[in-house]
Amino acid sequence: MKATLPGAPRIGRTIVFVLLGLILGGFVGQILAVGSAHLGEISGAGRENVVYLLLSKFGAVDAGFGLPPSTEFVLDLFIVKIKLGLAFKFNIGCIPGLILSLYLEKWSR
Repeated sequence: MKATLPGAPRIGRTIVFVLLGLILGGFVGQILAVGSAHLGEISGAGRENVVYLLLSKFGAVDAGFGLPPSTEFVLDLFIVKIKLGLAFKFNIGCIPGLILSLYLEKWSR
């Protein structure tokens, strides 16, 4: 008899939905930030306008793996160079993506 935790499949499903929501929300937030930067250049407000800063920099968390954060660890063996790195970059666009993914996960059961 296989011993499983109660609710284990639901936890895994929720984690998948949360990760997908954060990824898609961050992607949409970055697209909107780049678009607002281009619109700022066209209108004369400059690339670093208020909307761009709100979408890309406000509440941005950058935590990484490596010696300084968000850099890779390089192992140079003269024949083979191995780069290891992991970075988490959240922006304000992740919040609506997270909320939408949790809402969809709730109603997709």
